[in-house]
Amino acid sequence: MIAILGALKEEVSDLRRQMGFGQVLTEPACRLYRGEYRRRDVLLVQTGMGRERAETATKLVLERYPVTVLVSLGFAGALTEDLKVADVVVCSALFCAEGRGQGATRPISYSSDDGLVRHATEALEGTAVRFWLGSGVTVPQVISTPEERQELCQAFGAHIVEMESYWIARMASDRRIPFVEIRSISDTPRDSLPPLGQMMTANGRMRWKEALAYFLHHPGLPKALLGLAWNARQARKSLTVSILSFVTHVGDIGER
Repeated sequence: MIAILGALKEEVSDLRRQMGFGQVLTEPACRLYRGEYRRRDVLLVQTGMGRERAETATKLVLERYPVTVLVSLGFAGALTEDLKVADVVVCSALFCAEGRGQGATRPISYSSDDGLVRHATEALEGTAVRFWLGSGVTVPQVISTPEERQELCQAFGAHIVEMESYWIARMASDRRIPFVEIRSISDTPRDSLPPLGQMMTANGRMRWKEALAYFLHHPGLPKALLGLAWNARQARKSLTVSILSFVTHVGDIGER
């Protein structure tokens, strides 16, 4: 079974539709969709944002289902100027920052499985998606400013930033389950983001009271949010194509 984990509904919704999954398994900590795609048993999981939600969902999935491949997907912020919105990054190395500065970095890093990285890049070569092989850093909160992105890039030499994959990779490593991270760029190094962590729940739903209060003091924000929504839509398209191609490629390899 391939288990595919994404934090937000927006990251997994198109995959669910295109894979034709009708079976919904609702758990207290996450939502799961199970079905068969290209003759592979697939579990699609909406975990929620951040370490706690990612770890809880991953633990549940690994304890209850016969997972043989674990994929962490989703949107990510770019840390390098070469990356553009809707580019896809297959992360071979994963780092973790638990605060600011070099002293807040975790000494242990994790790696995606070499075979799965190869399958992912081979699958992407057959698409129109622009993709990169790189590394990612997981952080405890949304990175909002170009200055914070630059600091992370200098500290880790990483290409992208997100909030869940390191913790999923750690659990996969502990259980010796092959893992790979595949992310699509939704914002660039020069983008400034609103404090989304304050305005959204762990499920990605808007806290309208907090959002409206912020809007009142930042009248230009609604226009900025429209731009972010457009970027997310483009990132979702690339991500969906990438994951469908990856699952198909892995299935084809398994049949040979």
